[in-house]
Amino acid sequence: MTPSTYVARSWARQFGAGRRFDLVPARANGQPAFGACLRVPAGIRHAAGFYVLTLAGDRTCAMTRFEASVLPWFGLPRSLPSR
Repeated sequence: MTPSTYVARSWARQFGAGRRFDLVPARANGQPAFGACLRVPAGIRHAAGFYVLTLAGDRTCAMTRFEASVLPWFGLPRSLPSR
């Protein structure tokens, strides 16, 4: 399996099944990163994880996921108000 196929399948499992997320941009050790907040039909959007991308030129060569508990370390909230 190629790395891009692996990433595509991984993201499909994480973000599939009708779940919707809002992504909040951040930086971690100079790398692009984002917090992912799960949308629910009504109410607060809860943090689901923190993702750090490792870049090689203009491509993503790795992605590391952390539990949502690290979000405050990067100035991100653990939840977002409803829209």
